Amino acid sequence: MQFSLIHQYLQKTNSTGLEQSKSNKIGVEFRYSSKKEANLSASVNYINIVFNADGNSSLAYEMLEGLTAGNNITWVMMFQKNLANNLQLIVNYNGRKSGENKIVHSGGMQLRAFF
Repeated sequence: MQFSLIHQYLQKTNSTGLEQSKSNKIGVEFRYSSKKEANLSASVNYINIVFNADGNSSLAYEMLEGLTAGNNITWVMMFQKNLANNLQLIVNYNGRKSGENKIVHSGGMQLRAFF
């Protein structure tokens, strides 16, 4: 079992030098691993972004990494289990809340067979 605290400061400047973003990310991460049972990981992040240009452009989308200027929250959960010697199940879920936008949920499931 592992717990981690995360802090990341990131500053991006467009090559023209006009657009600039600064972000502070604070997060918590949890991981549990069992060799024969399963792996579980989860993380929650708070990201505050300051951006000095229009937030509704393709450049802003790239510089803000799909989030919006202001307060953002992201979370991720992943579960992995070996069902047999050659069969593995992976389930993941991601979510984010950016500013005044609605919460975005996405998830997926994989079943892998190893030959």
